[in-house]
Amino acid sequence: MRLKKLRKLLPIIGIVIFIYIFQKLGWEQILHSFENINPWFIIITVLIAPILIFFQTLKWALILKHQDINLPFWELVKIQVISSFYGIITPGRLGYFIKILYLKDKAKISTAKALTSIIVDRLIDFMVVFILGAIGAIVVINYYANITSHIIAAVVTIFIIELIFASKKVQNFFINLIVRFLIPSRFKEKANNFFGEYLKHSLNPFKQYTNIFLTLIVWALIYTQLYLVGLSFNIREINYIYFLILPPIATMVSLVPITISGLGTREATLMGLFSLFHVPATKIFTMSL
Repeated sequence: MRLKKLRKLLPIIGIVIFIYIFQKLGWEQILHSFENINPWFIIITVLIAPILIFFQTLKWALILKHQDINLPFWELVKIQVISSFYGIITPGRLGYFIKILYLKDKAKISTAKALTSIIVDRLIDFMVVFILGAIGAIVVINYYANITSHIIAAVVTIFIIELIFASKKVQNFFINLIVRFLIPSRFKEKANNFFGEYLKHSLNPFKQYTNIFLTLIVWALIYTQLYLVGLSFNIREINYIYFLILPPIATMVSLVPITISGLGTREATLMGLFSLFHVPATKIFTMSL
């Protein structure tokens, strides 16, 4: 019962942080920040969105092609947009996995096969954001000495993930442990069939070199949008390069499923990072929104 209550309370933590920051800054100052906004940078940001969706869909389409799943590109675009919406409104962006349902229905494939493409896509995203965030962490390491332990923990984590998903034998080992000790006896046969189908179609995400490059473009576009929004609020203390390597740290923090779409945790992290460059907290908060 305690665990169930904890799961219900976790998504509220980020919202509480958000409300705290909002009250501390003051709604008058926040509204004042919006009064001096430059709309042209916002317009450019919006115009980048279709380009971003195109590259997001293209990298997913390449994964599907490796799995002999062929759907019209426009169908994939629609699924991508829908999943992005559900990703925004769910803790840890777990709603992104709604792609499985649409892909299963459109391509007439099993749930396990649909799941593999989503996992590979998300793992590549995580890897690229991790690399950018690690570079950003090195930049601020002189300011936050204790970040060294975080970098070490992140490196160990990414190594373990790579070890698991790069080898079908290793995946099979962990899956057997899960089925043996965590799955009830009456579900073991179905679980074995599901994971067997999954392993059959799984790909090594760390060998998808074209996809990794496209993912780098995707995240560069996302952080370029953030940079343009920052310019619209007249944030000029930070150059473009820092917008590519510091926000990824906030992205990784926002993936922790304690809030909706990183609300609160993202703002708090960005405020901490950008305060090193003496950017007013109100500007950072409104930019993040």
